[in-house]
Amino acid sequence: MSDPNHVKIGFYLEQDEDGWPPVTLENLWAIDLGEGRYRIDNIPFYVRGVSDGDLIAAKPEEDGRLVFSELVEASPNSTFRLVVFDKEEAPAVRKMFRDLGCPSELVSEGFISLHIPGTVEIKPISTLIEQGEENGQWDFEEGVLRHPNSGFSYLPQ
Repeated sequence: MSDPNHVKIGFYLEQDEDGWPPVTLENLWAIDLGEGRYRIDNIPFYVRGVSDGDLIAAKPEEDGRLVFSELVEASPNSTFRLVVFDKEEAPAVRKMFRDLGCPSELVSEGFISLHIPGTVEIKPISTLIEQGEENGQWDFEEGVLRHPNSGFSYLPQ
């Protein structure tokens, strides 16, 4: 991004025993709002608990790089990640969700980071995500779920 108001904010990540996520630092684009506050302006690939549109605080490290310090105000948006087993299907999967109002980014072949805006009804999205998993098309991971009454079967009803 070449917009002078956009800056990169680093988020340190903890890897699990299997080495997931494959990186220990993810940089997200954000809009500099001044006074150490920033609005996330892209879909997180690996960071949990943060979504596009969130208001965060960040502090500079000794080398000047900005790093996340706290979530100031959560947006109503949710983020999910899909690993599409047949990589050839990834563009069609992205289009299917885009047609339902959910943009995405292709992280790597078959790995999709899905943005679910707070204005989008999530039940059709949750049904589609779980059906794809049940049908063996993909596996999914929740980055952050902010939609109430999402209908996901793994959540208490």
